Amino acid sequence: MDREKNDQGANARHRFAGTLIVLLMLTLLLFTVSCQRDNWEPFISQKGGFQVSVPVRFEQRSRILQTPIGDSPLSVFVAGESDATAFYVGYSDLPGLDNSETGWLRNLKNGREQALKSRGGKLIYERKIEIRGNPGLEFSAEIQVEGQTAHWKARCYIVGQRLYQVFGIAVQGKGAISEVERFINSFRLTG
Repeated sequence: MDREKNDQGANARHRFAGTLIVLLMLTLLLFTVSCQRDNWEPFISQKGGFQVSVPVRFEQRSRILQTPIGDSPLSVFVAGESDATAFYVGYSDLPGLDNSETGWLRNLKNGREQALKSRGGKLIYERKIEIRGNPGLEFSAEIQVEGQTAHWKARCYIVGQRLYQVFGIAVQGKGAISEVERFINSFRLTG
C-alpha cells in the first residue's frame, strides 16, 4: 500500500514537473515573441513623404532608375537579415508618367514582370489597391534568393508623378511572413 502511494506521488510529481516545464517553455516563447514585436519602430522620411514601421534600422541607398520615360533618381531604404527577412521601401519621381488607369497598371505590371523574371519568380496573386485615392498594385510571389525559395509581398503606388514600392521578403523556413505583412501594412503617406 505504501509503495502504491509512493508510486502515485512520484507520478504526480513527474506530471507536475512536466506541466511546469511546458508552461515555462510557453512563457519563454511568448516573451520572446512579444519582445520581437515590441522592437518595431516608426521610420519617417520627410523627403519621401512616408512613414513605415520596421524592426531594424534602415540603410539608405540612392541610384538612378532607368525607365522607358527617362532616367530618374531612386531613393531606397533597405533593412533586415539577408538570410531570413528583408524590408524595402523605394520611391522615385517619374515626370511624364502615364497616370491613366491603363497606363499606371501597365507600368506596374511590367515592372513586376521584370522583377519576377530576374528572380526566377512565380506570381501567386495580384490585385488593384489604392492609398488615399491613389492607384496601386499589390502582389505576392515566390522567388529565388541566393538559391533559396522566398515569399515576396509587394505594394506599389502611383502618387502624382511619384512611384512608391514597398515590399518584404521572407526566406522559406527562416523568415516570418507575419513580419512582412506587418511591415507592408504599416506604410502610410505623410505628405
